[in-house]
Formats: sequence, C-alpha cells, structure tokens
Amino acid sequence: ALHLAGDSPAALLDALTSGISRLVAGEAALPEHTRITLDVRADSLEDLLVRWANELIFRFDSDGLLPVCGLAPAVTQDAAGTWRAGAHLPACRTRTIPFDQECDLKAATYHRLRVRRRGGRLSATIVIDT
Repeated sequence: ALHLAGDSPAALLDALTSGISRLVAGEAALPEHTRITLDVRADSLEDLLVRWANELIFRFDSDGLLPVCGLAPAVTQDAAGTWRAGAHLPACRTRTIPFDQECDLKAATYHRLRVRRRGGRLSATIVIDT
C-alpha cells in the first residue's frame, strides 16, 4: 500500500506518481528519455487516485514507461463535481534499465480507500495489487 499525504489533490497525485515509481525502481535515479501525457477524469477524489494510478500502471506495462519524478498535475473540479487531472510527465523507458528487483504491478484498488482531511492536509492509503 502507498500512504499519500499533501496539502491539495495535486499533491496527493504527485505523491502517488512518485510512490509508483519507487515501487518499480526503488531509490534508483532514473534518466529522462521521453514524456508521457496523462488526462484522467473521475467522479470522486478517490476515483481520481485509482484511475491515475491505473493509467501509470498501464503505461508501465504496455509501453515500459515510468515517471522519472512526480510533477504536480493540474487538478480541477467542475460545477457538476467531476474531477480532472492532467500532466505532461518526464519518463524513463524502463526496458533499457536493469532493476535489482522484479516488480509486477497489476492494478490500484478501491479497498478501504478514503481521502481524509485533517488540519488543511489530505491523506489517503491506496492499495496496489502486485
């Protein structure tokens, strides 16, 4: 599970992006080879976290791309309550990097996922099936 904290929804997504990269690469410094563009919509902040994570996992599984670092995405919520997050993230082509460990990420889940607000900060724990 990844424990996320931040002062905004964008900060939670940034922490999630960095967390997924650490699950795969550990603390290794990753070179930037390209960029990936993410544009995700959801009905709730929890749904946004899961969809964002699953999009990152999909890009890693299908294209071998992993964000080099988190960059806080642009996050908005429209009048109807729909959340949208987008970012153009620097990424590494992981098939060119030998990792010390094999990491098979399957999917992010909604298991006990709830964004909590305390003292102006947001926190959540998201489960990533491996």
